[in-house]
Amino acid sequence: MGCNFFMTHPILPILIGIISFLLFVFYLVTGIKRKNFFRFISSLAFVLVLVLCFLWLGILAAGKATSKATEAIDRVKSKFASRTGGEIYLALFGEPTVSCLKVVNKTDQIVPKLDCCILLEFKTCPEELRRIISLENYHSEVYDSKDTAQYIPTYSPKPRWWTPNNLNKTVMVLRSYNSDNPNRDKF
Repeated sequence: MGCNFFMTHPILPILIGIISFLLFVFYLVTGIKRKNFFRFISSLAFVLVLVLCFLWLGILAAGKATSKATEAIDRVKSKFASRTGGEIYLALFGEPTVSCLKVVNKTDQIVPKLDCCILLEFKTCPEELRRIISLENYHSEVYDSKDTAQYIPTYSPKPRWWTPNNLNKTVMVLRSYNSDNPNRDKF
C-alpha cells in the first residue's frame, strides 16, 4: 500500500475532507462563541483544505472516466480494425491446403451489412484454385475482359488496383449466389 494507492483511491481525500469539515465547524462555532478572530480565520483554512479535497476527488474521477473511455474506444477500434489479406482469405475460402498463396491487394468491409464488398486480389497455384472452386456450386460465364459492366456489380466502388479488364482478352467469371443470404454473393 504505497503512496500510489492514496493518490489513485478516493479514501484519503474523503477522510481528509470529513476531518476538515468537522474542524471547520468546530473552529467556526468556537470562534463565534468566544469572539476569537484567530479561530474564525483558522476555520476558513479548513474550508480551503475541504475545497482542495473536492478538487482532488474531481481529478481522480476524471482520471478514472478517461481511462474507462479510452478502454471502450480501444475495444471499438479493435472491432473495426482492418483485417490482413490472409485473414480475409481464411474467412472467405478457409485454410489453404498448399502454401502457394500470395495476397496482392485487398479492400475489406468495415461494417459488414453496410459496406458493399470485399475485394481480394491474390496469386495462387492451380491446386488451390481447384480447391476454392470446389467449395461452392459456382456458375461460370466467359466475358470480354473490357466489358466489366457485364460481370462486376455497379453498386460497388472499385479501388484503383481492381482492374480485371487488364487480365486477358476474355475473363471467366465464377459466381455463387446465396439466396438465403443475399449479402454473400461471390464472384
